[in-house]
Amino acid sequence: MIGLPWLSKWLNPLVMLIGVLAVGFLPAALGLTDVIDQVFITHVHADHISGVVSLIWYYMLTGRKRELLIAGPQGLRNTVLSLMEAMGTPLDRVEPWLRFRELKAGERIGCALTARALHTVPSLAYRIDLERAICYTGGYLPYGGGDKTGQGL
Repeated sequence: MIGLPWLSKWLNPLVMLIGVLAVGFLPAALGLTDVIDQVFITHVHADHISGVVSLIWYYMLTGRKRELLIAGPQGLRNTVLSLMEAMGTPLDRVEPWLRFRELKAGERIGCALTARALHTVPSLAYRIDLERAICYTGGYLPYGGGDKTGQGL
């Protein structure tokens, strides 16, 4: 993403990948940490969700007031809340601005359209319609295969 200058201007204020390095490195490198309002999670494997609690803590410690939406596949809310509990997150400090939305394939949320992605756990692919369309699958192809790969995106 860093090599695509047009992308940094259009990804403000959303981010698609919240892995181990994404919270500290990617948003900071693009100057986006303090403007992210939406986080799109593809699936709940550690390399795609582990950074979300750090992002929540960052916003809690810096006094965030505006809403942060974390969107992703079914089960996302319970997974993130379990991680937050395991890490001792004071929920009363994040509940005023933290929101979750569990999505199904084919749903549109703002500039993002979802599709089912083939994976070992419930997973979504996203098409983000900005100046250019960006498709992100989280490491696996959209469900289907052959001429149906990416159907719906």
